[in-house]
Amino acid sequence: MSKIYKIHKWLSIVSVLFFLMFCITGLILMFRTELNAWAQGGSHHSSLSMEMSQQ
Repeated sequence: MSKIYKIHKWLSIVSVLFFLMFCITGLILMFRTELNAWAQGGSHHSSLSMEMSQQ
């Protein structure tokens, strides 16, 4: 039984790491506009209002 627990533990660790990587990269893609605005020091709201006025 001990061998099964060790296998289960390591498979769980690998699965959790993959899942966390998947979630973090997905969040980065989902909020890329806000992150770009934050990284450039601007406000997302000002770029949004500018986009709305161009339409």
